[in-house]
Amino acid sequence: MAAPVPPAMRFGFMHLTAVAQQRVKRAFRNWRFVRPPWQPEDQRSITAGDWVAVPPSDDVLATGGEGVIHLWCKIDPQTSEIIDRVIVKQVVPGAARFLMPRNSRNGNVGGEPMECYQMNLVQAQMSQHDRQHIVDCLGWGGIDSRLWRYKLYMEYCVYGDLTMIMRQQKNQRHTGRSRKFKRAWPEPFIWYMFRSLARSCLAMEKTYNGTGMVHGDLQAGNFFFGEENPDQFGIYPVPKAS
Repeated sequence: MAAPVPPAMRFGFMHLTAVAQQRVKRAFRNWRFVRPPWQPEDQRSITAGDWVAVPPSDDVLATGGEGVIHLWCKIDPQTSEIIDRVIVKQVVPGAARFLMPRNSRNGNVGGEPMECYQMNLVQAQMSQHDRQHIVDCLGWGGIDSRLWRYKLYMEYCVYGDLTMIMRQQKNQRHTGRSRKFKRAWPEPFIWYMFRSLARSCLAMEKTYNGTGMVHGDLQAGNFFFGEENPDQFGIYPVPKAS
């Protein structure tokens, strides 16, 4: 049985005590995967099947200011192979933010979270090809108006985020220098990354009849990399803003 959520949940995740945060993570990690009851029309469906949380541990994949994130995989019961992957984000914004009408589509508290709506709204301003540069928000559910929380279902980006990639850069000693420097990324990859970000920002400007939107948290940890697209820059992972 999952641990009960503490009364302090009326505050956002980042304001909880370490013990309370651990309870949230444990309860989420033990959650039995349920497909999202609501999915945007233009997104691929998440099909039924045997979904398991990975890796097999008591921790989650990541935590943020408003909740926790973990990866679920759909397993082929015959071969035990992974046939689909989905990131689920347990959002714990606290009562004040949850109850703000501006954080739900059309001010309908308990309805579609604005995060999901706006990600798909930005994609709708882009060409079919450029939509790959926004992380897919595949659906939402698990809305709990009593505990002020909900779940978002997101595309899994296999190469992680920009922060992770920067940390993984290998050191390289340069001739005639006494200390090592990080190995430079290929220039085409850097331009590809900036181009994708620029196109994402231009799409944001087109939303709301040209009024546009402000991201509010554009940083390396919200810039991800998905599987390579063989039709464009095929040797590099696809940059994706979130």
